[in-house]
Amino acid sequence: MLIDILMLLAGVILLWFSADWLVEGASKIAADFNIKPLVIGLTIVAFGTSAPELIVSLSAALKEVPEPEIALGNVIGSNVANIALVLAICVLIKPIHIDPKSVKTEIPFMVSITFITYLLARMGQDLVFYDGIILLACLAYFLIRTFAKAKNGEEELDEETAELVKADKGHMTKHIIELAGGFIGLIIGARLLVDGASSIATTMGVSKMFISLSLVAFGTSLPELAASSMAAYRGKSDICLGNIIGSNIFNLVLVLGATVSIAGFKLQKIFLTRELVWMTAIALILYFMCRSSKILGRVHGAILLSLYFAFLFHTFKA
Repeated sequence: MLIDILMLLAGVILLWFSADWLVEGASKIAADFNIKPLVIGLTIVAFGTSAPELIVSLSAALKEVPEPEIALGNVIGSNVANIALVLAICVLIKPIHIDPKSVKTEIPFMVSITFITYLLARMGQDLVFYDGIILLACLAYFLIRTFAKAKNGEEELDEETAELVKADKGHMTKHIIELAGGFIGLIIGARLLVDGASSIATTMGVSKMFISLSLVAFGTSLPELAASSMAAYRGKSDICLGNIIGSNIFNLVLVLGATVSIAGFKLQKIFLTRELVWMTAIALILYFMCRSSKILGRVHGAILLSLYFAFLFHTFKA
């Protein structure tokens, strides 16, 4: 049991640092080739926040004995955690002023993608290749729309991302090593996390789904928790909310889309009536919170946090 816990922790730590190395290396290489900073921020940096979830889900789905509970639970649990845990903590640290554009565009798009995912699973009671293609098509639409907004001057880089994507001439070898090291670290970290979580579930006699919804999802959401909490502490609420919305969108259209396209899997009926419903409901609750108030205050944070613990309790007891 101790070895399994150490494997899981090692996997989380390796995923965290490897995602940073991957983003840092890829961003600097792109900047060296004179790719616009905004393009780098909207693609490489955005992808980097979902890289841990992507590699973990693919690793679980492509194992010799596939573990769809971990692959799916990681995505669902991460999306729930991003809103009901990460955002809740940010709001408890410092209230967040809501950008009206987020209420009109980004949050509704996130809710729509969440609902589409639920419908795809509900219609066939499984997720197959064609469902993955639909989600990847949504990713293409999202990127095209985002680039169009950037071209019209509606999209801007935050200070931290702008600093990250500055060209660093003369260090190409270093950046290639960072990129390669980050990619290899993600693969090793994902394998450690999946194997450790699977063993812990077996030893404790709890479902792999619960372990993936809680421990695995929390581990892969740590980068968002760290980045968003620091942004909230510094009073950069637009970064905090934007990080979470973007991460949830990428988790569904990229992580789940790619995983399902490569390795489709059947869904248990309980999964359709419980986990996916929780994910959809929490996304809707966030939308109505942002629609009804210009500021997400500590009361909203307390409500979201209580929903997160209710989610864990409900999935554990079921």
